[in-house]
Amino acid sequence: MKTTLILLFSTVIAACGGDHPLPASEAADEHLQGDESPEGRVRIPAEVAAASGLRTEAAGPATLSETVTLYGQIATNAEHQRAVTARFPGLIRNVRASIGDTVKAGQTLAVIESNQSLEPVALTAPMAGVITARDANPGEQSGDKMLFTITDPASVWAELAVFPRDRVKVKPGAMVSLRAADGGESVSGRISRIGLEAGGNQAVMARVVIDNRNGNFPPGTFVTALVEIGSRAVPLAVRASGLQRYRDADVVFEQIGDDYEARVLELGQQQGDWVEVLGGIRPGAQYVTANSYLIKADIEKSGAAHEH
Repeated sequence: MKTTLILLFSTVIAACGGDHPLPASEAADEHLQGDESPEGRVRIPAEVAAASGLRTEAAGPATLSETVTLYGQIATNAEHQRAVTARFPGLIRNVRASIGDTVKAGQTLAVIESNQSLEPVALTAPMAGVITARDANPGEQSGDKMLFTITDPASVWAELAVFPRDRVKVKPGAMVSLRAADGGESVSGRISRIGLEAGGNQAVMARVVIDNRNGNFPPGTFVTALVEIGSRAVPLAVRASGLQRYRDADVVFEQIGDDYEARVLELGQQQGDWVEVLGGIRPGAQYVTANSYLIKADIEKSGAAHEH
């Protein structure tokens, strides 16, 4: 796919003729000189840029978040779980729900014949969810034992291990970005509580309530979490996704009409998706944030062609 898009750049640019200059000039200085040099520049018609998935945004202020990485596991949200027992002892006549069944609030789970009145009474679900435990079979006495457990899978807990080195940094209420250990989309939440007792590994548990309506985080899933422990506003930053390494320099490609020019950046701190910029690009400049590697590849290919 990358090769196809790069060839698409070259084919369309060549077809545009004299109105669209080559991305590099034989007369250019050997080193990238910024705005004054045509080296590190390529012209890409708007329709080609759109077809190639190039996206831009303006360089400007951003908030850099300082984070620590924690690891843990998804657990059932005990506050979204109900144990179902009979209101009176009796004979279980029939059972209408099994482990793994999805039930609605008010749905009949079993029919129990009262030992006193001998009347059959429906045992109904107090909430919607999934049957995750069952201890009820026809012909048995209900007694006062738990007959069913219903769990709402739409909300789960992420239990994160906080080791001694991070205890003073991680606080209740901190923002958390969390994803499954094997990848996938991330979800956000806040630390709702931190345990008081350390386990055998000397870690206390930090709990994050996760919206799991899409089912991506079943209990037992191992997760990696970035916990925000501080933040700093900077006047100028770019997205890390737009950075490329070109001629031993960190650059982004600024869009000026149909032209894309390499801008050598002086970088500061990087946190997450953002990198502080100390110099090299103007605030408000439109720079490429997605698929910038295609521009770099086309510039390098054109430069190689001129060298021959």
